[in-house]
Amino acid sequence: EKMNTVLETESATQENDDFHKFIGRADFGMLNSNQRIKWAVNLPIATDSALFVAKIALTRAQFNQVLLLVPDEKDIRLIKKQITRISKMNVVELSSNLDSSTRYRNFLQTCFGVPKIIVANRSGAFTNLQSDSTVIVLNDLDASHYEQHSPGWNSRDVTLLRDKNTSFIFVSASHSLEIARLIDVGWLEQKIYKSKSEISIVASDSNRSFLSTIKKSLSSGSVLVTVSEKGYANVFLCSKCRNSAKCDCGGKLQIKSSNSQPECYLCAKKVSDWHCNYCGDTRPYVISKGIDRNAEEIGKANPNIPIYVSSGNKQIEDLPEGHCIVLSTAGSEPSGEYSAVVMLDGENIFNRPTLRAEEIARLNWFSNLSRLSSKSEVFVSLSNNHPVVQSMLKGSSSYSVKRELENREAAKLPPYYRVASVSGRKLDISKFAENLKNTKNYEITGPVEINDLESKLLIRVESSGGSDLVDLLDDVVKIQGIKGNKIFRVRLDPYDL
Repeated sequence: EKMNTVLETESATQENDDFHKFIGRADFGMLNSNQRIKWAVNLPIATDSALFVAKIALTRAQFNQVLLLVPDEKDIRLIKKQITRISKMNVVELSSNLDSSTRYRNFLQTCFGVPKIIVANRSGAFTNLQSDSTVIVLNDLDASHYEQHSPGWNSRDVTLLRDKNTSFIFVSASHSLEIARLIDVGWLEQKIYKSKSEISIVASDSNRSFLSTIKKSLSSGSVLVTVSEKGYANVFLCSKCRNSAKCDCGGKLQIKSSNSQPECYLCAKKVSDWHCNYCGDTRPYVISKGIDRNAEEIGKANPNIPIYVSSGNKQIEDLPEGHCIVLSTAGSEPSGEYSAVVMLDGENIFNRPTLRAEEIARLNWFSNLSRLSSKSEVFVSLSNNHPVVQSMLKGSSSYSVKRELENREAAKLPPYYRVASVSGRKLDISKFAENLKNTKNYEITGPVEINDLESKLLIRVESSGGSDLVDLLDDVVKIQGIKGNKIFRVRLDPYDL
């Protein structure tokens, strides 16, 4: 027992020394003290993210209480595993994954005890802490940090409302634009640490196929292939005239597996003898490959190599042993170390018609870079001159963020403007929109029709006028309630637009 204790102490000391060297003497000195810090830390490439966050939490917990807010239970499991491996420090978990009695017992422990480290998901943002505590938020851009029910808060904003003695550390592979703005104005100090790794980036315009990256890297480890969609063939056209394959009801046809018949995604009708409604041709041309179709094609090119699919409800938590190929959709990647990462469907995911499309795609791709071994290769399905590819070549996601911030400010969009989404009956929304336009204090978009009865209005105002907008909407809702009218559904700063 004594020998085991000595070995564990030596291991912990070695871990501490390595971390000290990695982040530098000055930053380690600030972290390893009780002085207040406000950091935005970029996750290093080819570095275990759970281990890196665990070391930050353990270093800080020696001097004050630490609350660690992570997106989901998978992150809680990985970080707790690393903390208990390095240290014997007690960790209290607050998550929806626990049974009710355990969750309540842990809640009471945070209220009446003083646990050194608390690991929680979104709801843990309201945990009672000592005044000089540290809150670490992992990947604040993740959708799991946003509460979908009214009033629609998120972990980042709740954390920033804590008292002036609280320390903040926002850790992410790619920070949200809200955090990037706080860095830009100097409220948060950005920390970029670079590992000693030899990562080669191969772009789609390099005249190399992603299959060559897979074959080359399988000799030294497993390969992760990320795709944008689950399923097999989600959209297909006629090979001859390129018209969409549609059902009689108007819905588009999809193919769920290699041996299945085309099926309508609306009415679920199966078409046994599909032919083009325009030219009569019977040859389908797939333009939107799902993860199963990609797995089939990669399997044919790499016979006798195990292939695993992690997506949707069928997720693999940990990388299987041996050299294999893993195909995954965003957020379903098995934890482990890979010799290569192949990122497919780049044009699809970066050009989705939502405001946060580029932010989310950049976060997913840079998160995958932390799963790499020190000597590995990355295939990116974008051209070399794309801003994200250039950021990868420079080793940090921050290089492609500044231009996006400038574009957002010019377009009067978040994070420089506060946004309220207001929906209700068409007539009521139209009257409300006209009254707002007369004041000339707000940027109005809409009304936009939701259905035959309802429409939606987007209201934008500069950050300095956000409080006035909140007060206005609060008064409108109260008046509607008093008059017995149908109340507007209001969402402030929604996750995406």
